[in-house]
Amino acid sequence: MGKNYRYPVTFETQDEAADFVDDEPLWVPYEADRADIEELSGRELVTAQETSERVTARITTRFHPKIRRTSDMRINHAGTIWRIASIVTKDLSHPPERISCA
Repeated sequence: MGKNYRYPVTFETQDEAADFVDDEPLWVPYEADRADIEELSGRELVTAQETSERVTARITTRFHPKIRRTSDMRINHAGTIWRIASIVTKDLSHPPERISCA
């Protein structure tokens, strides 16, 4: 049985067919799920920013085989937008994914 994640989130993708609105791409829902969201601070924040200076949070969710391209996807939680910086899957048999976000 899998872990019960606390927060509802929506993975969003850019709508390639739509025009830009105010010089911003149009984002559309891709997949809804639940996740744990951890805003990083202190040593964890410094360590995470060694790989990407924009990283400010870690989101853990169940494995999503279709969510691979980080630059054209983002995560929306109750209006808070998280840009995906990287995705780490440690165990492909029962993998939660750790997503570094900015």
